[in-house]
Amino acid sequence: LKDYGINIIIAGSFSDIYYMNCTKNALLPIALEKEDREFLAKYKELEIDLPNQVIKTPDRELHFDIDSTWKNKLVQGLDDIAVTLAYEDQIEQYEQKYQHN
Repeated sequence: LKDYGINIIIAGSFSDIYYMNCTKNALLPIALEKEDREFLAKYKELEIDLPNQVIKTPDRELHFDIDSTWKNKLVQGLDDIAVTLAYEDQIEQYEQKYQHN
């Protein structure tokens, strides 16, 4: 999807595994009610404000929910490796502590 310029998927719902896979591939999954999806369908372009969790149109703004963990990873452009490396010092301390046991 990313190869075709798709960065956001708006649907009624997502399975847990699909939702997680979207975020791991830097895709933003947004679950909205049918009425809101139908309203947005008339627009060719939408403005997505991820930090504030808002979809903006000329007519109105729609709020969407996203878990703060996934939101932070997407906003900061982090993958699982980058998140792990953020704890590198703590990992090294743990390894040193238990290396002699």
